[in-house]
Amino acid sequence: MFALLPIAALAVTQAKGVLHRPGIDLPYTVYGKGEPVVVISGGPGFTTDYELGIMKGCKTPNLEWIFLEQRGTPRARLDKGTVNDFTMAKYVEDFDALRKQLHFAKWTVIGHSWGSMVAHSYVAAHPDRVAAVVFLGDVGPDTTSFQPASDNVDRVLNADELAEEAKLGGNAVTGPADDATALKLFMVQLPGYFYSRENADKHRGDFVEGSLVGNTENLVLPALAKENWDVSKAIAKYNGPAMVLQGRQDLLGESPAWKDRFAMHQLQVVFVEKAGHMPWMENPAPFFSALDAFLAKNAM
Repeated sequence: MFALLPIAALAVTQAKGVLHRPGIDLPYTVYGKGEPVVVISGGPGFTTDYELGIMKGCKTPNLEWIFLEQRGTPRARLDKGTVNDFTMAKYVEDFDALRKQLHFAKWTVIGHSWGSMVAHSYVAAHPDRVAAVVFLGDVGPDTTSFQPASDNVDRVLNADELAEEAKLGGNAVTGPADDATALKLFMVQLPGYFYSRENADKHRGDFVEGSLVGNTENLVLPALAKENWDVSKAIAKYNGPAMVLQGRQDLLGESPAWKDRFAMHQLQVVFVEKAGHMPWMENPAPFFSALDAFLAKNAM
């Protein structure tokens, strides 16, 4: 038997490229060599930078990690875009175009938060092109988890933070269009995304100036509402390996995971104790134990 090396040691090769799509270019970065794993960032509007810790903490060897900068993120801005540029179908088409460009028949899909919604839609649209799927910070197969999310964030904030949140004009679901103001609002709300304030403070450096386009969510959410986004029936077409890996204290609660489990009977649900919306940052040992076991079995 050989010892498993951290992916940080294995990912010695790095390739950068651009996916040309109608009206926009989407940069992407590839790390490592092996079975492909695409990681979809949240927000919507955040870069993939905050997710690099998932790759770095993973010990499963022989994986090729792909990070695409989605439309409406700082490296793929659509400042003059409309709601029609931010439909879920556009996001799914972008990722499948990347799969084709990289010549993968199938790949493992990992989606976090908003990225979990894109992952749901991708699985629903292309079940035959998914080797395995992991939902992190799982939103579930519809938008009903949005409603309690803001309350779950606000219940953690102190009086000064609630006053600043009101001043900045937003909540955990919608916010200001200006990038700097949107990021400032997110940083005020950050304790609500973590199990502990101490952990939230430790990870403030993961969300810096230039990591978020504020107005993207203000275009994505109307697009979702217009189509009445709900893939709870469509994802049942996928019968491959699937897992929800969720912080027990995630602001979205547990109901998204159980909705997914009802729709996908093969789905494995794993809760990471004493962790919020980004459990790999907060309680890495059980998070990576579960993720590595899943990837070693299903992505290889």
